[in-house]
Amino acid sequence: MPAAPRAPLLDPAYLPLSRRGSYLAVGRVWPGHVNGHEGPPGVYLRTLHGFSLQCTPRCALRFTPVLDGKDVPESSVKLALTPSTFSQRIDARRRIDFAFSADKTLRVRGTGGLYLRIDAAAGSYNYARAAGPGLWELNLVTHKLQLMLRLRRGAATLDSPWGEYASSHIIVHLEPDASGTWEIELHEFVAGWKPTSDARDFAACARATDAEFATWRDRLPAVPPTHARTRELAAYVMWSCLVAPCGHLRRETMYMSNHRMPAVWAWDHCFNALALAPAHPALAWNQWAVIFDFQTPAGSLPDVASDADFITNFVKPPVHGWALRELRRHVRLTPAQKRHALAVLGRWTRWWFDYRDDDHDGLPQYNHGNDSGWDNATVFAHGTPVEGPDLAAFLILQMDECARLADELGRPAAARRWRRDADALLARL
Repeated sequence: MPAAPRAPLLDPAYLPLSRRGSYLAVGRVWPGHVNGHEGPPGVYLRTLHGFSLQCTPRCALRFTPVLDGKDVPESSVKLALTPSTFSQRIDARRRIDFAFSADKTLRVRGTGGLYLRIDAAAGSYNYARAAGPGLWELNLVTHKLQLMLRLRRGAATLDSPWGEYASSHIIVHLEPDASGTWEIELHEFVAGWKPTSDARDFAACARATDAEFATWRDRLPAVPPTHARTRELAAYVMWSCLVAPCGHLRRETMYMSNHRMPAVWAWDHCFNALALAPAHPALAWNQWAVIFDFQTPAGSLPDVASDADFITNFVKPPVHGWALRELRRHVRLTPAQKRHALAVLGRWTRWWFDYRDDDHDGLPQYNHGNDSGWDNATVFAHGTPVEGPDLAAFLILQMDECARLADELGRPAAARRWRRDADALLARL
């Protein structure tokens, strides 16, 4: 009996195409996920800028293949995804491919005589305009996104009637040349765009991305052959969710998702750090440290942060001391990093005793399920505050790590204080 065909390693129904450093992603969007409301499903270019919990619109451009003057039905389009390329395939000859040539530049190519319609998000002050021969600017204010479309091959026309202060709609039509091919570049930019030269063809761009991804993947720990596909999948998800420093983010940061949750939550980042530690120790340190760049003067950490915003209404449990202990099994910290870690961990630990102990019994409390990481757990169904034993345990481990750091930095008195406080909390627990 022949073996059943294996599922694709990267499932384009759920995973988008992105790359390390990029705030752009291309992929299938389901009904109800189009800018937070019902909208036409399909393949979209989405921006990862903004903040997920504020419902910032993400679906900026919709790509619809056109054949013989008619939209190709979604049921006739097969999607495919590799680390370098996302494809809409009609058959072996007719297809549309997407690949990054840089973290802010996306190549899109159509072959086999396919046409393409690009529907850009309209509304507010969004507009599009011709910006020179073979150039069109798309200014999508609703998405805080500016794109320059540059034609490399084929023909393009813009349908974007001006409506007093914005375009009433924005549609770009792409037509193939005599060989049946068209190709464009989409450049993300801020405020002003200057042309750059890249003589590479589409295939060369994809090969370069594949090589970069392979280098990243091959540094990850080896696994048994039975887990090789899972390793490849995990490598792609981690690599493609890394965004460059931008806005509030001072470090290269791994987002929790480049689909529906593009931000960093204040305990998930610890697990990202541990996953990276054996192969990418410097990057792992940055994942642990990134949320402390948002630490408030009182010592708390935001619940979630992104390049554009952060929320301080909630926190997450103090797993950071435990996580640093585990991280240091693989990452050798410099004295400066140890001093920084001790300072921020100390303020974070003290915050719980100063601001989350209403009855002054020495056992800190959760004021909401979101603070605990069990956001919707039934333990919070009857109200708060809740003095969770897990919270005390996390703080004990965190104070133990503060004591170790103080010892290593030659601060024995501070180390004794941290151990004394840890022992006292353990006794109360």
